[in-house]
Formats: sequence, structure tokens, C-alpha cells
Amino acid sequence: MDLQEGNRRKQIAVAVKRAGGPSNFARTMGVSRRVANNCRKQGHLPADRAPEIEQLFGIPRDQLL
Repeated sequence: MDLQEGNRRKQIAVAVKRAGGPSNFARTMGVSRRVANNCRKQGHLPADRAPEIEQLFGIPRDQLL
């Protein structure tokens, strides 16, 4: 795992925490909890979702991609 990937994982985890946990994050994003957990574990999410996460949870999109 490189530094950038580790930072993405951390920032996704922060968004999940700000949402109130994986279930709330998944519900807010309109995805299954499994998809949300996979994004968090892999440190990757679709680029088109970054602006939404930035707006909802205050994580700058450049830290998510």
C-alpha cells in the first residue's frame, strides 16, 4: 500500500465516521453496506461520488481520489 492509498482509506474512514457508521454512510450514499465497506477497505470509490462525499461530510475530493 502506498502513502496515497493509505490516505484515501483514512479519509473514507473519516467520512464513514462522520456519517455515524457504515450503515448510515451507506444509506446516505444510496449504496449497500457491503459496497460502502468495500470502498473503505480498498481505499477506492467512484470518482463521480467524490463531490457528494465532499459536500456531505466535508472531506476534500482531492483527498478521496
